[in-house]
Amino acid sequence: MQGGYIWDWKDKALYAKTPDGAEYLAYGGDYGDRPNSANDGCNGVFFADGSPKSHLFKVKRCYQMITFHLIDLKLGIFQAKNHFTFRDSQGYCVK
Repeated sequence: MQGGYIWDWKDKALYAKTPDGAEYLAYGGDYGDRPNSANDGCNGVFFADGSPKSHLFKVKRCYQMITFHLIDLKLGIFQAKNHFTFRDSQGYCVK
């Protein structure tokens, strides 16, 4: 089972230009590719240009009582510590 984590930190899009030269972030078929994943790559907590979405502030609230420490960068091992006084972190901040 999986869930409760951030799948995409940042949206996946590339800069492109309209015929009149205006720049925009292109994704999901904007290059004429068919089939494509539509806007499936735009579900991060940051927009593709790096600016934050409102989701980021909810994530901050959800994670504020949980700290993460790097154990081994090469292996991708982190330690999560629960700082709640009277409850575990299971199911915290999940709709």
